Amino acid sequence: GAGDLVKEGEAQAIVSAGNTGAVMATGLIVLGPVTGVERPAIAAQVPTLGGYAILLDVGANVDCKPRHLVQFAIMGSVYARRILGKPNPRVGLLSIGEEETKGNELTKETFRALEEVRGLHFIGNVEGVDVFNGKADVVVCDGFTGNVALKIGESAAETMFTLFTIISYLGWYTPAKRWSSRWVSDGEFASPRRPLMPTEPCRVAAGIPY
Repeated sequence: GAGDLVKEGEAQAIVSAGNTGAVMATGLIVLGPVTGVERPAIAAQVPTLGGYAILLDVGANVDCKPRHLVQFAIMGSVYARRILGKPNPRVGLLSIGEEETKGNELTKETFRALEEVRGLHFIGNVEGVDVFNGKADVVVCDGFTGNVALKIGESAAETMFTLFTIISYLGWYTPAKRWSSRWVSDGEFASPRRPLMPTEPCRVAAGIPY
């Protein structure tokens, strides 16, 4: 199989459109883990304002210990340096705040452990808003958190694309500010001079064209 070709040196990588879990299992059984790495991680290359960043783990390990996240950070840093061409990748730990004291026990212990890793450019905690703004080149988290973050990002991108597509074909619409049944409660409509966008917060159940 493909794993055997890599193991024998006839191929350098495996490309698969199949089940992620099956590919991970094949890698572990046929190739074996890298020395010093207890668990493999799934890494996602995400677009940022500064190019690309690596988000890992995004689903392989739901429950992790601090040492696992340290290993993910090192692997992500090596990937960013070798593949993305970043000479000194900035590594951030995904948490609910930038302060060292923010987060759960896993992130707090991992924070202290990452500070002790020599040769790793650890910049501290990063928040969800920092995943796509280019603050870090490598964003480290457990597989549960990473998978949720990745799926939210994918959904947001798809939603925005759909909204812009609708706007480009149908144009803006002018919904009532508030309405109940078939009557507008306050008798006022949005001004035609300032049409509301579908993304603006408003309590509307139907668009009123003008």
